[in-house]
Amino acid sequence: MNLTALVSFAVLVTGCIVASIVLYRNKDLPSRMLSFSLFTLNYAVLLIFLFESRYIFYVPFLFRTAPLFYYLMVPSFYLYLVFVLKSASSFAGQMPCIFYQVLSTLLILHLCF
Repeated sequence: MNLTALVSFAVLVTGCIVASIVLYRNKDLPSRMLSFSLFTLNYAVLLIFLFESRYIFYVPFLFRTAPLFYYLMVPSFYLYLVFVLKSASSFAGQMPCIFYQVLSTLLILHLCF
């Protein structure tokens, strides 16, 4: 295992711990959006680890799921920032972003599977 794979594994473990702490400590909507964003970012790091360590040959089906999580990463971070800055607890003002998130998820699922 090379240094890049080792560092990406350490980032993956640390990110999962941080995302879990954020999810279980706070139950409000912005914290859940932050936790979801961190989990999508951790999934990207997981794929980097699998690619660098050559373990991707054992689980090649995970490589197809990368675009789905890449497309979910940016809107979820955006929603987190909007919820924190506006202190909004409803989805009324964020409908275009949620609409984009749902449509891109359906499109990527249709293309991948």
